Amino acid sequence: MSFINALFLFVIFILVYIVINEIFTVLFRLTGLTEDKAKFQVTSMLTNSGFTTSDSEIITASKVRRKLARITMIFGYAFTVTIVSSIINVLFTMNSAELKSVWPFTISFIVIFAFFQAIRKIPVLKEGFDHIIEKLGNKIIFGKFSNVVIVLDSYGENVVAEITLSSVPNILKGIALENTPLKSQYNINIMLLKREYDYMRIISEGTVLQKGDTIVVFGEYKNIRLIFEKTA
Repeated sequence: MSFINALFLFVIFILVYIVINEIFTVLFRLTGLTEDKAKFQVTSMLTNSGFTTSDSEIITASKVRRKLARITMIFGYAFTVTIVSSIINVLFTMNSAELKSVWPFTISFIVIFAFFQAIRKIPVLKEGFDHIIEKLGNKIIFGKFSNVVIVLDSYGENVVAEITLSSVPNILKGIALENTPLKSQYNINIMLLKREYDYMRIISEGTVLQKGDTIVVFGEYKNIRLIFEKTA
């Protein structure tokens, strides 16, 4: 294998690694982790760096997270072995002339990597990619009738979450929020609503939720999932 081909293969490995990291980060966010916590956990598992006791409890406390963790670690081991073996193979097969040309291609790799990272920071591209993964991941993890629940922040057992209603839960269909058991029985507060192309706005007690609405709620994560996970 020539150095150029090897470098190209290595770049592909790194880019795929970054994409996998983002995919699993989104999937862990669907289980109730904030983005920062999800990204830290996924990076730890993919790089096989391990966890502290408190970090491991975040994963082991949830059956869904344990399954995701096993899959993530398998990907991590596979990529580590593949990348390391490829590098060793390249170094042992390179001749002296190719060794002298390492720096130009290394610089090229750094530029390509930096460009790819810059693209990832573009909000429209990241949000579009994450939205696709959220919809697919939500169907696989919670079923096709489940609404996408994304945790924005957490406070112990309580979370601030954004929910896109692909379907309205039965206990909320055609009923003004003030007449639903959402707050009285489940202690879930709906704070903001976005409908179609409107901006997020404060929601009133007389509002009736509709399919396609995006809402921001505050309450216990388990209760939020209980209400919005299965809607049919």
